[in-house]
Amino acid sequence: MYKTVIARYNTVKEQLLEHPYRYKDEKGEWQSIPKTLEWLFKPVSFSRPQTDLVRNRDYSFVENGSLLSINTLGERIKCTYEREHFKEYFEKAYGICIFL
Repeated sequence: MYKTVIARYNTVKEQLLEHPYRYKDEKGEWQSIPKTLEWLFKPVSFSRPQTDLVRNRDYSFVENGSLLSINTLGERIKCTYEREHFKEYFEKAYGICIFL
């Protein structure tokens, strides 16, 4: 999730830099001030919880697909899971079944 937050703020930051604040000074000359994230009236919001998981970094299938290895805050743990429940998902998402 942190990568999603960073990417969203970087996008907003770049958009703000593309449109600086412009004004005429006392001499009648145009001046511009680049906008930063401090110009935001409210913080960037996210409509629903989400996560970006990367296979073999955040999770992986181990021991011939019989266990799911998950990266947690403290350590990497291995869990059992019901392969049949996920079979339909992988077939629809990837057009293949990895549980052969």
